[in-house]
Amino acid sequence: MHVHLSRWPTLLLLLSLAGCSTLQPGDVAVSGEHWQLSGKLGIWSGDQRDSAQIDWLNCGAHYRIRLSGPLGGSAAILSSDGHRVTLERRGEDSLSAATAEELAATLGWPLPVSALRHWVLARPVPQQPFQAVTNSDGHLSNMQQLGWQLRFDRYRSRDSSATPQLLELNGAALRVKLLVRQWQAAPTGCAELLAGDAR
Repeated sequence: MHVHLSRWPTLLLLLSLAGCSTLQPGDVAVSGEHWQLSGKLGIWSGDQRDSAQIDWLNCGAHYRIRLSGPLGGSAAILSSDGHRVTLERRGEDSLSAATAEELAATLGWPLPVSALRHWVLARPVPQQPFQAVTNSDGHLSNMQQLGWQLRFDRYRSRDSSATPQLLELNGAALRVKLLVRQWQAAPTGCAELLAGDAR
């Protein structure tokens, strides 16, 4: 089934009217925007290739992303308090910027971090045009948005929802593969926890 749309609620409505399985964009059996994942990130740019372990804790507008071994270096931590984003690396001064993309570029890879917060859950970025394709189970399988081609695979059911264990992104100059090894519910009060870490 191939659907060209620009708004998620419209996509759900049309799928329902067509008699298809309703697309469940993956709450990971956790509440809304509170979740954590761990896995491996692979990045390709031309002939260059790199990989890193990733641990991501997301608590609404707050998040913390730990990358271990990017560019063969020490761990890097991207964190946001909902207003500013900070990059920390061992032995270096911390950096701050308005967007995660600015700081991710300093690691050598212009990752679309803000969009990834939605894409890892097989959701489009809100209020942005997109084109989507669903599989026979009603899960999102392919999507085009913000200049990226995305593929979602290896869905794993969690209670009444499902989330992709594999996400591939192809952009103009970058290819990214995220293999999620584990999804977990975020700890209670995680936003307060991250806010405390930032102080």
